[in-house]
Amino acid sequence: MTGPLLALAASLSWGLGDFLAGLRARRLPVLTVLVVSQAAGVTTIALVVAVRGEGPPSAEHLGYAALAGAAGAVGLAALYRGLAVGSMSVVAPISATAAVVPVVFGVLTGERPSPPRG
Repeated sequence: MTGPLLALAASLSWGLGDFLAGLRARRLPVLTVLVVSQAAGVTTIALVVAVRGEGPPSAEHLGYAALAGAAGAVGLAALYRGLAVGSMSVVAPISATAAVVPVVFGVLTGERPSPPRG
């Protein structure tokens, strides 16, 4: 039962964060909203890492992490800008299709989704 509750909490916080950031981006520069949102994320993950007590990832993975972080920041900036200038009811569902990209890439490179667990 923990998994579905954590998934619900994650989707609520993600959706609320995007909604509020979109509203803020209408009044503030997108870069300001992005810096504040990323600072909140870094603070949260730093707390999680500190509680878990694990060391940093190996050096070979840091480059990939930096690239993923940069791509995520660009994607969030585009989302916040879209929410600031467009209709949230159009921008949000379109941006939600981003979850399809890694699934399609995985399937095209030979991975197969595992069966659902009950």
